Amino acid sequence: MNKKEKVNFRKLFIGVLLPLIILIIVLIFALNFKKKPQLLINNNTLQLTTCLKNNNWIMYGANSCPYCQQQKGLFGQAFHNINYIDCELNTELCEKNGISKYPVWEKDGKKYYGVYTLKDLAVISGCKYQ
Repeated sequence: MNKKEKVNFRKLFIGVLLPLIILIIVLIFALNFKKKPQLLINNNTLQLTTCLKNNNWIMYGANSCPYCQQQKGLFGQAFHNINYIDCELNTELCEKNGISKYPVWEKDGKKYYGVYTLKDLAVISGCKYQ
């Protein structure tokens, strides 16, 4: 390779290939940071939440309540099936139903206070969960 070919290759690399490589790397990182993690919904959890909803179980809570967030987190994305009432947004309804502490699970007027494991909720509700 003579001197002129070395100079042309260097110009090509610095002027075209290097910026292209940097652009590709930046795009790869940008696309990966925009992706939100997708949590898989466990079929057992989905069955449990569907059963709770179909049997009119209600969870009362508040967005500012760390225990409520803990309870919601146990369900993952399946929580969208739960009949949930946020008492910060529905104060009158919660007061009318005697809800003053959270989280509370309620069915036919009977209340269950505190955070429950999914297994315990299944036992209390009579829903299936393995």
